[in-house]
This record gives sequence, C-alpha cells and structure tokens, in this order.
Amino acid sequence: MAALTAPYLRILRSPIYRFLWIGQVVSNFGDTLHYVALVVLLFKLTGSGTVLAALALAQIGVSLVIGPFAGLLVDRVDRRGLMIMTDLARAALAVALAFTTHAAWAVALAVAMTAVGVPFRPAAQALLPSLVDDSDLLAANTVGWSTEQGTQIVAAAIAGATLLTWGTTPAFLFNAATFVFSAVFSAVMLLRLPSRGTSDHGPSREESGGFWVEANAGLSFARRDAFVGPLVVIQGMAAGEIASIGLAGLLVDRVGFEAIYIVGGALLVGAGVLGLVIPGTRTLHIRPKREDVMQQ
Repeated sequence: MAALTAPYLRILRSPIYRFLWIGQVVSNFGDTLHYVALVVLLFKLTGSGTVLAALALAQIGVSLVIGPFAGLLVDRVDRRGLMIMTDLARAALAVALAFTTHAAWAVALAVAMTAVGVPFRPAAQALLPSLVDDSDLLAANTVGWSTEQGTQIVAAAIAGATLLTWGTTPAFLFNAATFVFSAVFSAVMLLRLPSRGTSDHGPSREESGGFWVEANAGLSFARRDAFVGPLVVIQGMAAGEIASIGLAGLLVDRVGFEAIYIVGGALLVGAGVLGLVIPGTRTLHIRPKREDVMQQ
C-alpha cells in the first residue's frame, strides 16, 4: 500500500505543485457553486428551461470553437501569465454576473466566462512538466483529476443549502474570490518555479511558420496518428452526447424526449465502444514497430 501511495504523497509534498493544486481545488469549488447558482438565477429570471438549454449549447459551442486554437495560444505566450490573466478576467466577469438582473446579460457573461477560461486548462497541463519530474507526471495528473471530481461532488452537495440561505449573489462573489485566490497562488508558483530546462513558451512564430500553418499541422497530425485521431472522434461523440442534453430543452416540444435521448445515448455508447475497441486494435499494429526500435 505504501508503494502505491508514495508517488501521490510525493507530489502533494512538492511545494511548487502544491500551490497549483490548492489554487485549483479552491477554484473548482467556486466553479461548481457558480454553475448551480447560474441555473437558479436564470430560472428565477425567466422561469423557462429553454434558456438553460440555450446556455448549455452556447457554452459547448464556444468551447468547441476556441478549443482547437487554445493550444496554439498556449504555445505563443507565457503560460503562467496566461493562467493568471484568465483567472483575473473570470473574476471580473463573475463580479458583474453577481449584480446582473437581466437574463440576456447573465447568459452573455456566463458564455464569456467559458470563452475566457478555455485556454486555462491546456496552459496548466503544458506547464506541469516544468513543475514535476517526468516520472511524477502520471501521479500529478491523477491527483489533479481525482481532486477535481471530488471537489465537484462536495461542492454540489453544499451548493443547495448555501443558495437557499444566502442566494445567488454571494455565490458568484465567492467564485470571483476563488479566481483571485487561484491567480495569487499561480503568481507565487511563478516566483518559486526554478529553471528545469523546460521552456514556458512554445516555438516562435518564425519557427512554427505562422498560426494557420501550425493549426493545419496539428489537424494533419491528428489524422495520421494512430491514437490522437480516434481520440478526437471519441471526444467529439462524447461532446455530442452532452449537447443532446441541451437540445432536449429546446426541441422537446417538437420531437419528444425519447428521440433526443436515443441520439444522445447512441453517441455516448458509440464513444464508449470506440474507446474500448480502437486503442486495442491500434496497439496491435504499433507494438511490433516499438519493439523493433528497442532492438536496434
């Protein structure tokens, strides 16, 4: 048991990684409280589930549009500075949302928060190799993902009582405070981060050949790679399943719940089946090549 837990305990004892981790735990708690408060606010302002469905689709659409370019942005700017700026921008938007009394403005601010926050995760993931040794990357990712899920479960359980007692405005202000907290911890991490021989910037514009050239190269790589290509398809199908939940609120009067959930369920099951089948078949074809390389 000690051998199994040792990598995770070692990661949490790392003072540099711990700053990033604590900041994200607090921020994820605020995010979950924010999402619940946003649903309550919009339903209070409109009394309609259609607005909630439209918001969900808009947030998914913004993430899908900006997501492919977020990695290029992360490669072109200082990653730590980008993380701090996105946190502070979301804090400002959350403060504005706390005092919004119109549904249209609430939706616009919520979508803007989603758009601004898209580059944060790839920036944090790209910075991780600078924070921990290569041998600890798996443990660091596991700790980050596990605590994120656990924080969301705990925060969702607390959100109901919190909103019932204090309403939505304090929830949005608390979320803004967590973004500031995360930005401060990222700034402290920036000051304490030693040089590990890993650049915090990607290739320069001259080295990469330009924004669109680099984007096209990334798409070409995804089409050729035995693992990345199928993963893109699987992720797209999973995103389509989530989008079907939003469509349910918009189209339920026309096509009914059954048709929408059949489509969404089919996408989810299809993504799961591909996730089980494709990696195994691809590995069978790739493994001999890796063994040949090791023998050379």
